[in-house]
Amino acid sequence: MEFELTPELVDQIIFAMEDQSSTFCFDTNIMEITVLESTEEADSNGKYVLPQWSSIEGFQVMEQFVGSLRNPIVRQELRLVLKSGSGVFRKFKDVLRAYPEVEKIWFNHKSNTMKSLVTEWYNQLRDYWGLERIGYEPEEIDDLIETDFVVKSIDLWDDADYIKGYLPVFIEECLSFLNNRPQVQRLNRYIQDCVSHSKKALIVESLDGDFASALLYEELCGDEYCILKVHFVFTLKEYRGLRLSAKLINSLTDLVGDREMTDILFSIHGQEQVLMETLLREGFVKCGTYYLKNLLTV
Repeated sequence: MEFELTPELVDQIIFAMEDQSSTFCFDTNIMEITVLESTEEADSNGKYVLPQWSSIEGFQVMEQFVGSLRNPIVRQELRLVLKSGSGVFRKFKDVLRAYPEVEKIWFNHKSNTMKSLVTEWYNQLRDYWGLERIGYEPEEIDDLIETDFVVKSIDLWDDADYIKGYLPVFIEECLSFLNNRPQVQRLNRYIQDCVSHSKKALIVESLDGDFASALLYEELCGDEYCILKVHFVFTLKEYRGLRLSAKLINSLTDLVGDREMTDILFSIHGQEQVLMETLLREGFVKCGTYYLKNLLTV
């Protein structure tokens, strides 16, 4: 017997799939999910066994998620968990609990995977019924993240201490992978100069007001040009992989949309590899060690 796969039914099916205490089916005679009493009832008399979901499938989804995660810090922690043996699922949840935004990405990834599985199960039934298959549009995580952060513009003449308060976090992180202390000291001085030379900054905060990311810039204007020069971009490690840099870059472009600016120039030596893909994706062109975006052609 045919039935409609409603969003409510999808949620009920997923809930039953994760209950591994029994085997469940969708009984079209009563239009409800019930326990399958006997395998002989499977796919007969209007009873359709739900898609399989065991710890094996759960572990595979975790592996897929870790492989796709863009935050290197969390990715490494989760990889160690997957190799740890017993208690993997509990440890996995514990790590994600420490990174709420990454945890949200995980929930979105798992939900999309299971909904896609349910849709394929339903489409196989539609094939049997001689009906056209239906599609499934996964929920984009960017839409979820977009509502969780706000971008603010600050004047560094008045609020330089706000940014400087987070610089030790970045320097401490540099110490963890740079063995050359004089090199770290030079980097520290460079960053301090960035704060001094920059006149303005865009910052990203969570809805709770927690600092997440910052972009420092200044305006350089002459007779034939007016350029926004970006000196420094930094995102706290727990917020990396959420495309906050792209959010800052887009906000900077929007900020100058109504002004007579000609170009945005990124001068972020040492960070090019980290931001290269984002900058190129956002329309910047690599010019030596700089990245340039012509606003007159946007």
